[in-house]
Amino acid sequence: MRRGYGTRIHDRQPLPGRGTVTREEYESRSERYDKQLREKVGIDTEKISTEEKMKILRKIQGGAV
Repeated sequence: MRRGYGTRIHDRQPLPGRGTVTREEYESRSERYDKQLREKVGIDTEKISTEEKMKILRKIQGGAV
């Protein structure tokens, strides 16, 4: 849906609609999100930080980092 600000960057869906937003949210659903990272990207989730996981997850969910 177009947001009407005139540029494409404003037409993006806000972060809450794209996926994880906060560290607490990620950690509360870490089993689900870690599974997505392992299956879609092949990442060993034990070796990277939560912030890095969140960045990667946002990218694969179609959001900007």
